[in-house]
Amino acid sequence: MPRIAIELDLPESLARAAAERDLLSAKAMVELIKREVAKSAAVPKASPSIRLQPWMEGVVSPHLLGQGKILVDDDQFMAPIEDEWDPAGKPA
Repeated sequence: MPRIAIELDLPESLARAAAERDLLSAKAMVELIKREVAKSAAVPKASPSIRLQPWMEGVVSPHLLGQGKILVDDDQFMAPIEDEWDPAGKPA
């Protein structure tokens, strides 16, 4: 069986209280992990607003939906595009 080390960053008072309740034992940790894995398996990974579009089939793996990070907001994303177009919608 694989051995896994988990480092918890807890205030001393919480660590002491958890240890007194036997919540830091290997058995308690295994039960916590099992419970969390079971809950996450029952909940879809992707946000309900993010759906696999037909063009994505075979191109984007469904488990990647909702896993990305937003690096810029819409205004930052659109600004370079808008700079190249005049108000009439024609390339500058």
